[in-house]
Amino acid sequence: AGNLKTDSVSIFREILDTIPPAIKLVAGVNLDLPFDSLMAVISWVVSDNQKLTEVKINGVVSNAVNGRFETLVPLVVGRTMVRILATDSAGNLSNDSVAVVRNPDKELPVVTPVGDYSGVYSYRGVPEWIMVGATDNDTVVKVLIQGSETQYLNGVYSYKAVIVPGVNLIPVEAVDRAGNRRYDTIRLTTRVFDRAGNSYSVAKMPDGCPYR
Repeated sequence: AGNLKTDSVSIFREILDTIPPAIKLVAGVNLDLPFDSLMAVISWVVSDNQKLTEVKINGVVSNAVNGRFETLVPLVVGRTMVRILATDSAGNLSNDSVAVVRNPDKELPVVTPVGDYSGVYSYRGVPEWIMVGATDNDTVVKVLIQGSETQYLNGVYSYKAVIVPGVNLIPVEAVDRAGNRRYDTIRLTTRVFDRAGNSYSVAKMPDGCPYR
């Protein structure tokens, strides 16, 4: 009779996404920093062939800013690890990590005499106050004059040093928190009155000395 019957079946093939997100550290990010660097900005560019669903940096969700995922990281001396994890809509994961190095403090403290010790002073036969200032890029923890601990007040370290007639080379040592040590010397020249009361021309001690 020539009767025909036709039918059709639609076949869909699901294409699985197996490609994870691509993560690339932004060029020019400095990972080797001096001691004075307390924070660092680390940036990545993250892309996916389908759709990104989440990006975390050090476990915290990050949103893209101008196409970059970045974080501001507080630094300790030594290595600080920064990790990024990206997930796409198919559940594929990618991760990356970098080590940021904050180098140790190698800068020495700076010692500055308080006043001018370059003159010639009257020898009195008693210990005399020597005063210095000390600064550092971090923290000064100790200043020694003639090997002894000093008194500290209003930014000035002072010590009653043993003085002899003639030229005195008074050692000063400043130590910072990292153990860096600055050694310096203050030169102080004294002269003695004679029995007839004659004296050499003597200068006043530096401004601020308690015994002026």
